Amino acid sequence: GKLKQIYVSSRDLIVGVNDYNEIYQYVNNTWRQIDGSLKYVAISIDGILWGINNYSEIFTRQDNLISQTYLNNNSQTTNNNNSQTTNYEQSHSNIIIGLGVGL
Repeated sequence: GKLKQIYVSSRDLIVGVNDYNEIYQYVNNTWRQIDGSLKYVAISIDGILWGINNYSEIFTRQDNLISQTYLNNNSQTTNNNNSQTTNYEQSHSNIIIGLGVGL
């Protein structure tokens, strides 16, 4: 298949998304699908996946755990189903510079 967006953080950290917003990671010379659906992705040097969904909500993922970060005008932390959600008072551009590619 084809990817509409790809992000390379290092030789070993490569991710991309296709036209169906399916997430893929390049591992051992092959693309493997990752659970979830994101419109744009980036991956940090320490292996944390960042992405934006169809509703412009920002997500992070590490070690098969997903935490969702909503960008509101307040800051509070809640726990839902063993995953932490944090609201921040910031703009999208201050959080993920790498996601500017393809926007």
